[in-house]
Amino acid sequence: ARLQMEGKPTEQPEELLKKAVGRAKTYPDASYWLGRLFKGDKATKDDARELFQQYLKLAPNGEFAAQAKKEQ
Repeated sequence: ARLQMEGKPTEQPEELLKKAVGRAKTYPDASYWLGRLFKGDKATKDDARELFQQYLKLAPNGEFAAQAKKEQ
């Protein structure tokens, strides 16, 4: 999904990230990336905020923690 968001061809990022969020305990980064995908759309902005919070719960010191804190 990250490759798709960066403009490299692959499957649809939203579907891949949703699957990964279902496994968030083993891959919390999916919550962060789906939040990034959702934050630009007014209809999913609240969902994005929740995903950033979920990421921070699962990985408070994770690679994207600083960015997720700014986004919530």
